[in-house]
Amino acid sequence: MKKSCKIEVKSVRRSILEQEFSPNTAEEFWDQVEADGVLPEEFFEPDSTDRCGDALYMEPELPDPNESVLNAFGIVEKTPDGTVRVSYEDSEITGLAGCLTTFCIVPDGSVVLLRRGEVRTCMIFRRGTRQCCEYGTDGTMPTVTLHTHALESEIGESAGKLFAEYSVEIRGTVVERNVIDLSFWIIEEAE
Repeated sequence: MKKSCKIEVKSVRRSILEQEFSPNTAEEFWDQVEADGVLPEEFFEPDSTDRCGDALYMEPELPDPNESVLNAFGIVEKTPDGTVRVSYEDSEITGLAGCLTTFCIVPDGSVVLLRRGEVRTCMIFRRGTRQCCEYGTDGTMPTVTLHTHALESEIGESAGKLFAEYSVEIRGTVVERNVIDLSFWIIEEAE
């Protein structure tokens, strides 16, 4: 059954390419961080108020922060297989105006992000894995690789949360390290 919901999506995007080094893979990125004496624990901290479970969020010391918060109304539905779908219209706040975004929170713990409109994509998040995904703009569909570092979700009868932290690689080069923090609240039955 579809239900109307209020949605808040916080996202943080940080460009890795503008750092002093330009690693070829996510592993090289972390090797360089360790070699420089800055371990991930030193620039990631748990935040007990804005995340699910033991997920981590990114501190502003990382380069090129591009942060946005979108508040929207959308639809949430639970499918017969237990998948929870949360859909909403993006806006110019996120740079994705005209896109319908759907997060599918699957019972096996994975999450699928679908976008339709000016940007077309199907991104698959599975904690600790790398997934190849297509990301389309302006008639092109380049392949990107997502490395999911943290993925947590809590779904209740009247509200839910999703937290994902991931790297984006293009042709073997880590280009971004991102965080998505989505919350939703059921407000009424949809027709």
